[in-house]
Amino acid sequence: MRTVLAVLIAAVAAVAFALWFQTLDGYVVAVFPPYRFQLSSQLLVLLALLFLFVGYGVLRLVARIVGTPGAVRQWRERRRLQRALDALEMAVVGWELGKPKMSFKALDRAYRLKHGAAAAAAAACEAALAVRDEARAENALARIPDVGDWMAVRQVLEARFGLVFRRIDRLEAALTALERGGKVAPTVRERLRLEAGVQLERWEMALEAARKLRRHDALPAPEFLAVAVKAYPALLADALRRGRSFDAWWEAQPKDERQLPAIVAAVIRTLRSEGEAAQALRLAETFLRRRYATEVVAELLPSLPAEPVWLDRLERWLGDNENDPVLHEALLRLTLGLQLWGKAKGHYAQLLQLDPVRARVVAAETLLPPDRLALPWDRTPNATFPVPNSTENAAGADASASEAERAASQPPAAEAAADTESEPNPTARKA
Repeated sequence: MRTVLAVLIAAVAAVAFALWFQTLDGYVVAVFPPYRFQLSSQLLVLLALLFLFVGYGVLRLVARIVGTPGAVRQWRERRRLQRALDALEMAVVGWELGKPKMSFKALDRAYRLKHGAAAAAAAACEAALAVRDEARAENALARIPDVGDWMAVRQVLEARFGLVFRRIDRLEAALTALERGGKVAPTVRERLRLEAGVQLERWEMALEAARKLRRHDALPAPEFLAVAVKAYPALLADALRRGRSFDAWWEAQPKDERQLPAIVAAVIRTLRSEGEAAQALRLAETFLRRRYATEVVAELLPSLPAEPVWLDRLERWLGDNENDPVLHEALLRLTLGLQLWGKAKGHYAQLLQLDPVRARVVAAETLLPPDRLALPWDRTPNATFPVPNSTENAAGADASASEAERAASQPPAAEAAADTESEPNPTARKA
């Protein structure tokens, strides 16, 4: 539509100019003493138009000649920029295709072309860190400018360089510079501090960084727990060696972390290894009053006291966790210690159904008597059992485990009424 309108307007203008041109019948006299020129008006108009077009063309030609050097320079810059972009694209393609050498060559070419040189150097450093090429990473770091925002980028890469190649001095210097600079996002800085703390086993720094990342929703809960279960034992052991009270140290920790079963289990394990079994039991008792956790009970199994209070405490959680093999193992050990044979047989049968391997391990440790031929609830006081020699221990253990499984699979008859009896009735024995 625009083209049609333009053609119509041009045609109307041409017709109007022709009609106007025909009406010109005068003349123009130009005097340049001693010369005198007389021109018709129509010829004057034609000469004016000719002068206008010729002058415009001459001016364009002069401008083009004068601007040729600048145009050549711009053309070269555009060509260099295009080649730099092609090199960066080739670097990305090489890296994604698993050809790091091609990527490094392309990045070097992009750096020499001066367009995106800082970005090319940073990308080359990232690639060198990924393939653990220390020489290339060092060279790329030196190419990154130390002005403006690129200085912060260089410090981040310097910290990662120290982490990858365990250059502790450079790592610490980069972390200090990042904390003072303030140009890096807190999550990036704390992630570097977390990795440094874990790698250098500086658990206080690692746990602090993990907490900050967690507050910023930048660290998933499983990753935080993975750091915390390593940091808490190390920090607790250090505090106990320095003579600090466990209660004071534990109260100083965040309340929400003290409610996490994995952390409580790690602390209990550390207390036991440091000879603080009483503190471990007290911590587990306090935790299990509020909620049940398999991890906490599992840490108590080697040192669970055979006391009725612990039996009542764990039986309280049996209704909601009847399919938990760890809970049945704990109750089995408690009932054996308290000589409640009926309950012990029931928990052993349940444990066989839930986790046969665990049941056989417990049987080999606690359930079987020295003769390895009968379970505690199947023995009679007057019975005598031959003790196998040492060469038969391995086969006897397997046979006894099978025997225990068969015995436990039988439905209990009178044992259910004998939960609180430690021995059979003497009258029944005489009969």
